[in-house]
Amino acid sequence: EIVALLADRDYTGHNDRATLFGAPARLPRGPAWLAMKSGAPIVPAFLLRETGDRYRLRFHAPIYPGTGVSVMDIQRRICEVLEDEIGKNPCQWYMFREMWEGKGYRHQAPKLT
Repeated sequence: EIVALLADRDYTGHNDRATLFGAPARLPRGPAWLAMKSGAPIVPAFLLRETGDRYRLRFHAPIYPGTGVSVMDIQRRICEVLEDEIGKNPCQWYMFREMWEGKGYRHQAPKLT
């Protein structure tokens, strides 16, 4: 069985922060929390558009919860995978809101290179 969750868009309004591309960004903690509570690994996946209206589904190595691993540890690993995939394919990632800005908070978005 599989549960698909977004890890790059926070809909909660909790204003939680994680470091993404070296800057604090609002990202959901739900996937990391669910992995910790259920013991299920997170398998990061990305759908990449290719020429000819084709798509490639790319999976990354699973992120396993476990003894001595915190929600923050899992969140940091999710951010590392996001940075890797987005850094390689920035034109495949569309964020229609400012993720490096929040309630009472403003930070210049980092440059993706």
